[in-house]
Amino acid sequence: MSRKLRYVPEGGGLVEVTCRTLHSRFLLRPRPELNDLVVGVLGRAQRRYQVRCCACIFLMSQSKCLALSTPLFSVNSVG
Repeated sequence: MSRKLRYVPEGGGLVEVTCRTLHSRFLLRPRPELNDLVVGVLGRAQRRYQVRCCACIFLMSQSKCLALSTPLFSVNSVG
């Protein structure tokens, strides 16, 4: 079950986004097709939600991303 969104200042801020696979299974096997998919999804998210991805890491069972929200957009308004 996911947690509620945390507070992000109105002027923008650095946010950590963590996502795990179902039952912590090793579903994200490293391969070129997955890399292309991840880059496409991150690019679309940056364009759609006006956030900037500072760093991301994808392991076999989880992903973590540091995102910087812009002053025009607050992560609290997603949902």
